[in-house]
Amino acid sequence: YRLNVEKLDCNIYVIDVGQWQHFDMLFKAFRRTGWLPKDANEYPIDTHISFGLVLSDDENDFGVAAAKMLWSHFHLCGVTLSLL
Repeated sequence: YRLNVEKLDCNIYVIDVGQWQHFDMLFKAFRRTGWLPKDANEYPIDTHISFGLVLSDDENDFGVAAAKMLWSHFHLCGVTLSLL
């Protein structure tokens, strides 16, 4: 959607370190199928940056369900997060 409809040149996902392997495998699969260029430096660029862990107030792993709830609240409020 972001590549075909929004026509982005670069898509960077900032993720918690626990999701690193998932995104790495996902982008490798996209390159093998031709959905993304074989060279990761060609446009459109899709990549990810691991950034620590997402923790709850009691310093436990935040969890997928809680993260989905948080993002749904951002969506309901009309908040758009983007990297320039």
